[in-house]
Amino acid sequence: MVKICELLNFSVFNDIILLIREDGMLKRKIFSELVDWKQREDRLCLLVKGARQVGKTFIINEFARTQYHRCVVLNFDENPGYKTIFDGDLDVETLIKQISLRVPHADLVPGDTLLFFDENPELS
Repeated sequence: MVKICELLNFSVFNDIILLIREDGMLKRKIFSELVDWKQREDRLCLLVKGARQVGKTFIINEFARTQYHRCVVLNFDENPGYKTIFDGDLDVETLIKQISLRVPHADLVPGDTLLFFDENPELS
């Protein structure tokens, strides 16, 4: 089986993740893991999992803001129609074309854009 995604699981942080905004220690630990992932040459896509309302979106948005020039967010709660992006072939080229067609503001520059799928129950 080919590994296409890595997992950063927030479940171990469920009890203390809400301290992110007050105590920078936990935020720095999670942020550091994200930066380490970005700097790896052999990185795969990253799946961030955890309970609802524990700060996943907050930390990813913060990471995108400070580590990338561009961030394209596809929020599946706000726009359920985005699910059709995954209809048909799932090769990278097709996905990029589908995103570009359905998200007019998407400025997808390889190595310079973080593509963030938020609130996607299909990936949970």
